[in-house]
Amino acid sequence: MHRPPGGRRRCAAGPVRLQARCGAGHGGTRGPAPYGRVRDLYIRHTATDGTQDDPRPVLSDRGTQRNLSAEGRAQAKRIGAEVRRLRIPIGRVLVSPYQRTRDTANLAFGRGEATDALMNEAYPGTDDERLARGLRGPAETAGPSIKEFPVPDGAGPHDVAPAADGGVWFTAQHAGYLGHLDPRTGEVGRVPLGEGSSPHGVITGPDGDAWVTDSGLNAIVQVDGRTQEVSRFPLPASHADANLNTAAFDRDGNLWFTGQNGVYGRVATATGELRAYDAPGGSGPYGITATDDAIYYASLAGSHIARIDTESGRAEVMARVAAARRLRPLCRVRGRGGHGVDQ
Repeated sequence: MHRPPGGRRRCAAGPVRLQARCGAGHGGTRGPAPYGRVRDLYIRHTATDGTQDDPRPVLSDRGTQRNLSAEGRAQAKRIGAEVRRLRIPIGRVLVSPYQRTRDTANLAFGRGEATDALMNEAYPGTDDERLARGLRGPAETAGPSIKEFPVPDGAGPHDVAPAADGGVWFTAQHAGYLGHLDPRTGEVGRVPLGEGSSPHGVITGPDGDAWVTDSGLNAIVQVDGRTQEVSRFPLPASHADANLNTAAFDRDGNLWFTGQNGVYGRVATATGELRAYDAPGGSGPYGITATDDAIYYASLAGSHIARIDTESGRAEVMARVAAARRLRPLCRVRGRGGHGVDQ
């Protein structure tokens, strides 16, 4: 900040603008439900060193600017941790060119794109209208950016999930492996899941591991996010050929899953115990999602939404919906949330 003659201090560094994508669809990590439909978040840079001033800043020179204090750096890290706890998936992170806004973004989110559109009106050459245009969104005028990443021939990619290391997990349904894409380099790694594998869904767990619903193996498969060690949790013979589809974690960190052939179940991640249940209404369980106190799944063939009590494991049909396929958490308004249904 600087103090204009006869005036009060004004922020010359501008805000940090975050473009947030809608929360996870049928899975996700442990914690509060995602805040879907959040498009933009605006934050100011965090606390700065009051002993420094920048009446004539050179944007590329940190020495001519007021920088974040130790407390400000800690604040930025806490902001990033809280956003991750709330499971708000962040897309682009846009910042003004000031070093303190860059630092805030990098400490909180690990990245930031500098744009003059977010310069405050106190900086020479900017005005209120220009800042307003920047706050409305530089990305709106540029349009969305789409980049394709080729995967090996014959992979048959089906579902994707964010990996804890910043990469992307994907299920290679036709080839029987779990893929890992590094978006920075385009490099694709493969984790074989076993003979006969045909992985369908994948989500990242609170432990940072990838959890796969594998219809070919009729098993839930855990892939260690660091070592890529593979662990399998097969369904019992009483529920052979479940046609496994998708999974979600409850608030206790246990994994719940669906199988279209009339099956749903749970893996107690602390012990590895797997229990399978017959679904009310028979075949159809497909998409699944979690709330703070229950699990819900959509029955594609049964055309209904069912609620699972995580304590008893019992499922109850709650609503009839034609051709329900996937469930998606909606944003919370004043403490209340809901679910959307793909048909």
